[in-house]
Amino acid sequence: MLLGEIAGILTSLCWTFTALFFTEASKRLGPFQVNLIRLPGAFVLLFLSYVLVGKSLVFPPAPTLLLALSGIVGLVLGDTCLFESLVRIGARRTLLVFSLSPGMTAVLAYLYLGETIGRKGILGILLTLAGIVIVISARKGDGDAPRGRIWSGVFFAALGGLGQAGGLILAKQAFRYNVDPLFATLIRILAAALTIWPAAALIGKLTNPVRLLRRRLDALPYLAGGIILGPFVGIWLSLVSVKYAETGVAATLMSLMPILVLPVERILYGTRVEWRGVTGAVLAVTGVALLFLRGG
Repeated sequence: MLLGEIAGILTSLCWTFTALFFTEASKRLGPFQVNLIRLPGAFVLLFLSYVLVGKSLVFPPAPTLLLALSGIVGLVLGDTCLFESLVRIGARRTLLVFSLSPGMTAVLAYLYLGETIGRKGILGILLTLAGIVIVISARKGDGDAPRGRIWSGVFFAALGGLGQAGGLILAKQAFRYNVDPLFATLIRILAAALTIWPAAALIGKLTNPVRLLRRRLDALPYLAGGIILGPFVGIWLSLVSVKYAETGVAATLMSLMPILVLPVERILYGTRVEWRGVTGAVLAVTGVALLFLRGG
């Protein structure tokens, strides 16, 4: 059964549209405020879904702790470093460094979980990552920046990738207790929200979200779309992928946004796709095919 692999690709598709929605929302509200609003917004949707499907509100200590740590490491520390890198060196360079995350995840999964992917799986991951790197490098540059700022941006992007990898490893460990992916998503989001809001208050960046949205009602549709597809559906699907596939494979399939965004931007904005973009997409699709067929 390829449920984990399919969920990984669907995660990338959700996050592709999430990036477009949150980009528009960030232009109106600011990226930090969008990050603050998205977590409690997603928690409300997840909690309602959890109650409506009749799930029991029982929190086993061991998996709950692992999932809470996973949310803090991945969604708070990892995402905060990622956003900092975006500000310092732009999206192209950030994504280029961040594409190391699946490799980091595979190494950590081997060291701490004893997972092995096999030669065909390793080749699939390498081809997919090569395709992602080619697509990102084909985009226009992010402009000049001081060398120190570039290196600090690379450092934060690498930390962001490591944060995502660590979050996935902790979530995988929690799934050894046979927890439900919806429950896992709920705990991760709750832990992240309970961490980032007090932190924002301490550093003086907490703004009343209701007052902010009243001033910019035009941001609401983009914010709602991003919350539904990102921290609600997207993160839930990502944990389905982590539960049912090897962690390194899941991380690779969840990193296909630079590939999937090519046809989306072409359809929505008429963006021309360069030959390097096509080459990268072909490599990535070949790698994904190998990941699906590695057990055959």
